[in-house]
Amino acid sequence: MENFKKIQEVYSKLSKMREFKSTYELSDMADLCAGECMELIREFLVDNDKSCKVKKNDLSVWSFVAHDKIRLVMNNVHYNHEDKVAVASNGRKLFVSHKDYRPIHKTYEAEVRDGDKRSKEVREYTIYDKYDNGIEGKYPNYKGVIPTDEDLTPVTLASEEELKKRIAEAKAYHKSLGRGKPNSRIAVSVMGDDRYGVDFTFVNGLILLDHLNIMLSAGLDGWQVKFDNSFVKSDKKVVMFVKKFDNGDVILLMPVRIEVDEDKDGNYYRINAIKYQSYEQDLS
Repeated sequence: MENFKKIQEVYSKLSKMREFKSTYELSDMADLCAGECMELIREFLVDNDKSCKVKKNDLSVWSFVAHDKIRLVMNNVHYNHEDKVAVASNGRKLFVSHKDYRPIHKTYEAEVRDGDKRSKEVREYTIYDKYDNGIEGKYPNYKGVIPTDEDLTPVTLASEEELKKRIAEAKAYHKSLGRGKPNSRIAVSVMGDDRYGVDFTFVNGLILLDHLNIMLSAGLDGWQVKFDNSFVKSDKKVVMFVKKFDNGDVILLMPVRIEVDEDKDGNYYRINAIKYQSYEQDLS
């Protein structure tokens, strides 16, 4: 492990040396050598980083809830008794699950105001914590954010093997920059290499590692995307990734905005080639 950290440090120093090439007046030959060394070290880091295992879990609504001191309602699960589904969301991911539904029926007395008049009304909780304690409040209209089938476009995601490779490469690069918290600071492209069946610039195709684990757990087949129709025809912006299951379950995942220098060497038109990005600040 100590040697592994030393190699990471060497990789980081080489990276900084190339970054400040103009400052140090690095020769083209030295720059080429540094690049080749970095590539060899990167391959070693990717192949030997034991932390790059993908976490595939049984999907649960409790892994979709928010952890927010203000939005208490979003920190818990909504049970829709009419549809017999459990719903959870943190604003960037949402899960509608039949398996997690629980027919809990608890009531409370709510104060009702009608002008100057006040009265009591018995209401039923629809939001509960992990201990089956009812939470007062109204859950947001989650059905309103689920796209219709007409608004969705099927896409082909990269294979699990390819995604694991991208995760490993992203973590190696992230660590070389001295950054921590990879799950909330690394976003990885999940798209395959088939141009997604459409010929256009594909904006916002990156997914947080935490969200990527959800994708892998749910299976990589059957995913669709919703585009922002306000964009011009040649530049499609992804608003969300959606998977609808045969039993009526639904998963929504919001992508992360790709940061790219649009004026540098035509980068804007090569957004599809970006496989991952490392960020200094948490993205979740």
